[in-house]
Amino acid sequence: MNTIKTTILAAALALSPIAASAAPAISGNDWASYCSAPMGTQRWGYCFGYTRGVGDGFNIWRTLRPDTALICIPATVQAEQLVDVAKEYIKRNPRDRHDDAVELLGLAFKEAWPCKDQPRTSFRD
Repeated sequence: MNTIKTTILAAALALSPIAASAAPAISGNDWASYCSAPMGTQRWGYCFGYTRGVGDGFNIWRTLRPDTALICIPATVQAEQLVDVAKEYIKRNPRDRHDDAVELLGLAFKEAWPCKDQPRTSFRD
C-alpha cells in the first residue's frame, strides 16, 4: 500500500503547479483549504493540480496493473469533477480530514468509480 501511495503522491506532485521539492505530503485539512480558495488563484491551482495528479496516478495504476486496480476513473471525467467528488467525500467524513489527502482522495474516487469485479483488498475495505 505504501508503494502505491508513494507512486500516486509522486504523480500528483509532479503535475502540480508547485515544485515537488517545495510540497510535502498534505493532509485533507490542507487540501480542503487549498480547494476553498477562489478559482484562478495559486492555492486553487495547487488543489486542481494535486487532485488531477492523484486521479492520473490511479489511471496509471489501472493501465499498468489492471488486475489489482481498485479505482477506474472513466476517461470522460473532467478534473473539476474529481475536485467536486473529493470535496463531497471530505465534507461527509470530517472526522478523517486530518489523514493524508492522497488517501482521502483515493477513498473518494474508489467510492465514485470502483473497478468492477475487483477484490477490495485495500483503501479501507
